[in-house]
Order: sequence, then C-alpha cells, then structure tokens
Amino acid sequence: PDQVSFGEVCVGESKIIKITLANRGTREIAAEELQLALDRAEFTITPRDNVVIPAGGSREIELAFSPIAAGALHDTLRISWQQLPGVNISHTVVPLAGAGVSAQRISGLSTLDFDDTNVNESSTKSYLLSNVGTCPLQVESLRISGRDSSEFSLAPNTPLAFTIPAGGSQEIHVIFSPVIVGAREARLVIANNDLARNPKQVTLQGNGAEFDIVITPDTLIFAGVPVGVSACDSVFIINKGTDAVTFSAAWTTELSPFDVQGNWPLVVGEGDTSGVALCFAPSDTGFFSGQLFLRSSEDKVFAVVLQGHGIAPIIAGVRQLDFAQVLAESGTKIIPYVFENQGDVELIVRPEPQLDETAVRNYFRILDGSESYTIPPRSQSKPVRIAFTPDSTGQFPGKLLIYSNAYNLQPNNSPFEVSLKGEGIAPGIKVEATEIDFRQIEINSSAVAPVIITNTGTANLFIEKITPLAAPYSLQLVEDFPPVPPGGSFVLEVKFSPGQEGRFEAQFEIHSNAFRRRQVLVQVTGAGIRTEKPQPCITVSSTELDFGRVRVRRDSTRIMEISNCGEAPLEITQISVQGEHFIIAEGGGFSLDRQETRTVPVTFKPRSAGAKLDEAVITSNDPAHKTVRVKLAGDGRANPNVAVRVTPAIFTPNGDTYNDEIKFDYKDFEVTEPVLRIFNIRGAVTATFKITDAGEFLWDGVDERRQRLNAGVYLWLIEDGGKTLGSGYISLVR
Repeated sequence: PDQVSFGEVCVGESKIIKITLANRGTREIAAEELQLALDRAEFTITPRDNVVIPAGGSREIELAFSPIAAGALHDTLRISWQQLPGVNISHTVVPLAGAGVSAQRISGLSTLDFDDTNVNESSTKSYLLSNVGTCPLQVESLRISGRDSSEFSLAPNTPLAFTIPAGGSQEIHVIFSPVIVGAREARLVIANNDLARNPKQVTLQGNGAEFDIVITPDTLIFAGVPVGVSACDSVFIINKGTDAVTFSAAWTTELSPFDVQGNWPLVVGEGDTSGVALCFAPSDTGFFSGQLFLRSSEDKVFAVVLQGHGIAPIIAGVRQLDFAQVLAESGTKIIPYVFENQGDVELIVRPEPQLDETAVRNYFRILDGSESYTIPPRSQSKPVRIAFTPDSTGQFPGKLLIYSNAYNLQPNNSPFEVSLKGEGIAPGIKVEATEIDFRQIEINSSAVAPVIITNTGTANLFIEKITPLAAPYSLQLVEDFPPVPPGGSFVLEVKFSPGQEGRFEAQFEIHSNAFRRRQVLVQVTGAGIRTEKPQPCITVSSTELDFGRVRVRRDSTRIMEISNCGEAPLEITQISVQGEHFIIAEGGGFSLDRQETRTVPVTFKPRSAGAKLDEAVITSNDPAHKTVRVKLAGDGRANPNVAVRVTPAIFTPNGDTYNDEIKFDYKDFEVTEPVLRIFNIRGAVTATFKITDAGEFLWDGVDERRQRLNAGVYLWLIEDGGKTLGSGYISLVR
C-alpha cells in the first residue's frame, strides 16, 4: 500500500498489519535494511533485514503499533534495496500512522453503606466496579484507608489487581467489623489506568451498634465559633436496657480543639438519660474534626463524631497601588482603594497614610478621614480615596496602613500594609540657541536661523505663546503649537530681511508650561550690508540662422553656440520654437559656468514646399537679457522627381523572411490622410488601408480583415484627399 493506517489502538495493546512486497520485475531484488525514519518505539517491523524477493515473487512483512500513551503518532517505513545490475530502484517509502487512545472509563457508586453491625461482629457487602469505556480497564491495586480503616477489610481471596474488559464489571467484597459503638467511616482506594478518575475513591460507611445503649446525636457540630472563644454543647446517653450501665472514662481525639467535661465514672440507670458536656475552643480558622470516646464497664467503647468551624475576621486586598504619572505641582490623582473582610466575624478597621522609610516627604493623603468603622463578614469595605499630589519630579513611595482586629495579622496586632507609589512628571525646556547673530546680510535678501526647542522633561511640553519680533526680523508662527512629547523637539525659524544698511537688535520670549522655567528669552542681532553681486551674462553666436533650400521631408542642421560671459553661473531654463519645421532636441535645463560655451544643434526639416520662418526663444537667469530670440529661416523645395516607389515588384509572403512584404515609399509627398487600395485583375477592390503620414507602408498580402489574398497580379492605388499620388501593378506569388 501507499500508506499504512492503524486507526485507533488502546494504550497498552498492539495491532498488527501485514503488508506484501511484490517483485514484478525479471530479476531478484533484496532489501539491505528496513528502518523507521523516526525510530519510534511504538512502531515495530518484522523482519528488519535479509528480505529477498525472487523475480515475480512476493514477501510478507509485519508492522505492529503498540501505543504507550494517548495521542496521534506518525512515522515512515523506509526500505533500502541493494543496487544490483539491472535494478533501478534505490528505496521504497511507506508512511505509517496510528492513534493511541485511553478510552477506558471506571464506574461505580461513590458510597458503600453497611447495615448497623454489633460491636465485635462482621457484615459483608459487595461493590460492583464497571468499565463503561471501549478499552480494557487495568485495576492496579486495592487498599482501604481513612479514619477507621482498621474496621474495614477486603474479603479473603479478593484479587488486588485485575483487568476489566470494555463493557465488563467486577465485584469487590468488603467486610465491616466494628470494635467501637458509633458511626465508622473509611475509604476504598482503587488505583487504575483511567487517568481522569485515578484513583477512584469509595466512601465506606457503617455504624457500630450496642442495641441497649443509644448515644445521640451520633455527630455533634459546633458551627461558627470565633477563634479564642469556647462553645459548649452536649451528647446524651440513653439506656434502654434493664440494668444500669457504668461508663468508666471519656476522652476526645488527641491534639484536637475538643474537650470533654464532667466527672467520671458516670452511671446511667435503667431507662435513664444522661448528658455529656463537650466544648470546642478553636485556636485557628477552618474546619476541625475529631471523636468523643466513651468506655463502658463491659469494656465496650462508644464513639461520637465531632465537627467544628473556627471563624475570625480576615482582611484581604491588593498590596500595592500604582498612581503612575502625575503632573508635578498642578496635578492630583485619586484612586479609591477597596479591601475585603473574607472572614465570618465583623472586621473593625482604621486606615491612615504613612511615610515610606526611603521617602523624605509624604505626597499621599486620605480624603475621607481616618475614623474607625466596621465591615460585615464576607463584605467589601467602603472605598478609601487616596490622593497623590507631587510637587516635584521623580519616583515617590508611600504606605497605607490599615489597623484592624483581623485574625490573619495576629499576634502582633500589626497593620495591613499597602505599598503606594507614584511618579511626579513635568515638562522641561531647552532652547538652542538663546543668542542668534546673523552677522552681515546683503540688504533686500534674507537669511534664516533655526531655534530648536526640546522637551527635556517627562510630560508633554505646551508652547503657550511666543512674543513677536520687531522688523526686520520675523518668526514663523502658528496659532496653536502642537504638544511636544518628552524627548521631542521642533524647529522655530527666525528670518532676517534687512531693507537698509545698519545693525539691528531684537528679542522675543517663549512662554510654556515647562517646570520652573516658564519663560525663555532669545536675543537676535544682525547687520544689513550692501555689496555688488556677480551676475550671469548670455551671448549667442548668431541672432539669425538661414538654412537655405532644403527638400521637403529632408533635413539640414546648423549649430547655435550659447556662452556665459558673466561671473555667476548661467541657468538656461528653456529653448523652444513655435512651428513644426524647425527642431531643437535640447530644450534647456542646463547650467553654464562663467566663460563656458555650449553648442545646441538646430534642425530644419520642411514638411511642405515654400519659405519657412520661426524663432528659437532662449530663457535664462541673465537679469539683463532674460529672453533671447534667434531668427530661423529656410526654404522648403519640392522634389522634381516625385513618385511612389514600390519594392519589390514581385513578393512572396510565405514566411521564409525573403520578400515576405512589399514596401510603398511616398516620403516625397506631403500627405494628410493617405489611403491605399488594392484591386484584382478584374478591377474589383480586394483591400483598403488607411495608411499614415510616416511616408511608407509595408503590406504582407492580406486584406484589412487579415484574410490572405490569392496569388496573382494586382493593381495598387494611393490617394490623399481625392488626389492620386501613384498607381501600378504588383505580382503576389504564393
């Protein structure tokens, strides 16, 4: 097969699949090795080597999947073949897949109840354990544990380990042999391979009986007794027999918070009832259990189950409040703090803030006062509003101390401590530079100096206003400056535009919310001067270019020289002509250093006969001659031997690249909308083409619908606006 799937297999079991390797060739083949790519222990191969398959024969191999845990598994069987003469296969690959499942499920009652059984006698009950899953259930061990485990046992010959198949069940016999009068309890613990229910525990319950003596209640419960307080109650001995019964001693479970009261021995007369006092004094919170034991003169022991719940006020809440960042001097952040009484007794509290040992000053305060108040059991406190108001920047610690009667803070009556922390933040300002000197600036020109404003603080910096500058200075101002984040900056530009000579001084102020530096003064100085600037100068080699006579659609080129006769760079921004007969390929956009010359070709290509006039317009940065005009003149002459030239006269459009097309050359004509028509020998139009004014047209022997024309002699005719340019015969050979 192309792949092998084992499907789902129970953990601990195996599934075997046999596959056949067939040799359909004419030569013997042999496998050097059968191996697994991942070498997983869950997959095995038999055999792993020495597999020889004769020509036309086959060989079986066994694949086994034995999952040891639940989950899908994959591997690959790789068979390496010997490289024998005439054998051209190197290896065979077969993917393997399987899934281990743990589908066993243990089932049975959670409690096994025994009938009342006389002390020193026994009774037996059966417990039915079932497997409601689809995989075998492995019971690994059986044992009895718990408070009265010595009075319960497994029946003789009970197997301690066994397997229950899917859907099967097994009976377990348990013996109850009480030695004490009263309620007895233990647990049957069943270790198994059902991971979700391992171990399974069954409660074993029975009552040791002495039918002439009744002790009630069989369980005495002390509910909700505060820690440090003692609560008392009684159990009663009822003598239903015909003789008085003497109880020589009474005691409780060792080290338990239960204590028996009264004097012993105690005599209970025929038909009488006597009470036995017990007290519960919890030293801690939580649930407690124990037993009261009563010994009769017949050396029989009676037992009563004791249960108690110690309660106390318990304070709980988060131990840290973070006020994050608050603006220094002007900011306050308030956090309502709520804590809980998780106990079952009323909690009395008194909160107050306190300076942290590492702090110099307390920036935290309680807004609601520090009076004491009570919190009912299992309730939340009213919010304690804590305010943080820093007057400087930095990290500030503090404490909230809550004094209370909480049991979990005993025995030292220490307060419930909540750490407080907050950070005072503020914007800072740094101005580069606070003194600007433009030195000397040419009058009627401008210079710009940047003023970099940086926020050196930890909060957003807001520029509230900037006072204006007196002329000839100016500021690039906006109505609303965007906030500057910590570490950010922006650039303010100061512009100096002197209109006259002289020295100028001015100043402006930057107003912001910067911490302890609300105003920054910037002083500006500069001088206006007058100097002669070097200028560019343009000269052109000729103000006129005459191209003389040029045939239509032919061209002639002249050279125009442009020079910079000035002392500053000359910028040629554009060179242009208006008409279509003169062409300047270089349209400007270049610069000439001083005394530099550049040649610019000008071409005359008349499109029709007659005299042609135009101008080359040169635009530059020469302040004296921003525009220079050069006159252009030429005479378009018609070709005296005007004719349409057709080559070759015979063409063969068969795809061999030789004479596949015929060319119609009409460059000597000035045309607007030329049309080529092809006629057959009988004078019928077989093709019509609208050709361009480019001067030539190539035809490959098809009509305007790209249908091939038959071989033969055809008449061609080229017209333009009703005027015949030429006609003639051509031969098409296929």
